[in-house]
Amino acid sequence: FIEERGSPLEKARWRHILYGVQPEPEVIQPFVALQNDDGGFPYAMLSGNLSTINNTLIALWWMAELGMLASPTADSAFGFLLAAQHDDGGWDEDPRSAQYDLPPWASPGKLHARLYLSAQSAYWLAQGRYKTHPAFPRALDFLKTHRDDTGRFLGFLHTTWIATGVFAMAGQEYAAVVSQGLRALTDQP
Repeated sequence: FIEERGSPLEKARWRHILYGVQPEPEVIQPFVALQNDDGGFPYAMLSGNLSTINNTLIALWWMAELGMLASPTADSAFGFLLAAQHDDGGWDEDPRSAQYDLPPWASPGKLHARLYLSAQSAYWLAQGRYKTHPAFPRALDFLKTHRDDTGRFLGFLHTTWIATGVFAMAGQEYAAVVSQGLRALTDQP
């Protein structure tokens, strides 16, 4: 399907994941050119739109699939995430992004969205070798305070999946959080 109908970038991601083929610069350049001056990626990946946390996280995912997590483009995207982290350790979309038709998991000012974006941001910080950066434990503290008695993280079930994985990546000291998260996930109907 991807070989027949995918975009050049989708094909490059696929080939790198399966075969380790390095993407051609002419395929990567249009993607890299989307990055805004603040290091983030624009809403809907459309040039001229505001950077959003959600689209920057998607861009980091694509960069991982392209073998680009150690690139200057990724460094700038991580810089955007680090600058966007709130004092409480979480992330939220810029209120100005409300002008777009954002998905529920990226709605500015909504706790459920903040938790999802924070779990995703922490995940990518860990993947990008930022686990020793002060932003990572601050994100863990933020997430840890937003769980129910079962160990499920508030909001979307997907947030619990991601956050549980993040705590597993954080080390043995968070084993209880991971166990509770896994139990909450396996107890789902």
